[in-house]
Amino acid sequence: MQKVIGLDIAKRVFQLHSVDPQTGEIERRKLSRGELLEHFARLSPATIAMEACSSSQHWARRFSAMGHEVRLIATKFVRPFVKTNKTDAADAAAIWESAQRPGMRFVPVKSEQQQGILALHNMRDLLVKSRTAQIHQIRAVFYEYGIDLPSGRHWGLKAMPTAFARAEGRIETVVLEALRSQLELIHDMSRRIERLEEQLGAYERSDDRCSVPAIRLSPHPGLSGAPGIHDERRSSPSLVALCGAAGAEETASAAHCWVSPSSNGPNGRERDVGVRLRVRCMRQRPAAQVPHGDRRVHAGSAGDRCSRSIRSARVKEVLAKLISVHGAPKYLRSDNGSEFLSRAILRWLVAEKIETALIEPGKPWQNGTNESFNGKFRDECLSMEWFRNRVDAKIVIESWRRHYNEVRPHCSLGQLTPAEFKRKLLGAEQDATAFRDILRAQEQSKP
Repeated sequence: MQKVIGLDIAKRVFQLHSVDPQTGEIERRKLSRGELLEHFARLSPATIAMEACSSSQHWARRFSAMGHEVRLIATKFVRPFVKTNKTDAADAAAIWESAQRPGMRFVPVKSEQQQGILALHNMRDLLVKSRTAQIHQIRAVFYEYGIDLPSGRHWGLKAMPTAFARAEGRIETVVLEALRSQLELIHDMSRRIERLEEQLGAYERSDDRCSVPAIRLSPHPGLSGAPGIHDERRSSPSLVALCGAAGAEETASAAHCWVSPSSNGPNGRERDVGVRLRVRCMRQRPAAQVPHGDRRVHAGSAGDRCSRSIRSARVKEVLAKLISVHGAPKYLRSDNGSEFLSRAILRWLVAEKIETALIEPGKPWQNGTNESFNGKFRDECLSMEWFRNRVDAKIVIESWRRHYNEVRPHCSLGQLTPAEFKRKLLGAEQDATAFRDILRAQEQSKP
């Protein structure tokens, strides 16, 4: 039986905690950074457990090269085992305890190449956030002088020259020069983001694991038939870099640590409620990918189009299709989007004798059901998936829609799927109609 060592790492001081499996003797030791590798080089092969925090991957690779088995544990799984005040010794003891718990999930050890890819993703994310903040600042300054820029990064930058021309004579020269310098910074950030995306795309083409079909994830419990996992899909470079495994089967096994089924239900009545991603989504945009930042995808059925915008003609087409199946509603409740306020839509609603019930601007809770669905659709599908083209987007979104409506139970519907709730509601309405017909017939039969 290998000796288990709990190691709490830091910049300069490292705390060890272990228990001899033969004698039960407890060993607590504090080492400096220079003594750490020398100490473990003298030990026989052991199991070293650490928290998956900063520099843990580096030490894991060094210890693995010495012949030790390394177990990296997420911080949230270690915290419940801290028995007293949070000290280095208490943390090391908690790491030692949690590493031996049955069913504990461990973070895979990543190679230096995989950590480099994650670094590129983090650099790109920071540049995107910084660029967005710089654009919002320019937008806010112009708005203070009555100059309004269109929504969205693309259209906002496109309207910048016109905005600067209108600002001449209205804004101080020193402020305009500062804004122009900030606009040059935004363009420089865009060029750096494009270079990073090219590097990520080159990595995808060079790594064979990115061509592993994502169906390899399906043998794990709860993942078979889950939304977003398809035979024709390929593994994302960010997923390969996160999982840190060596091959296709190992990548699938490691991915189960991050992509796992969520279930709930009291008294042993557990029901699968979908798949949850345990890490933040990394957004990448190769040349053939539908952009994340400025796309709007509508998925009503498998035949619906996926596009970057929704025009009023498309809205009328979808609404007409829904009315043909479910009948015309008394009124249409929506936000104040241009696709719902266009003259063509308003004339069509008048012709169909459907009233409008628009929510007040800035109050999305007045249409809470729809906003809740939009949030789930964005977080569980759009932000998690990596669309290579519009056809791929249509397939993935339709799969998610079917799972949402026909497989996934909803607590607001009494743990029923929307399809089951609809059938139950229609059955109740039919029973009520039949009961009213019986009462009407009895009334008519009376003398």
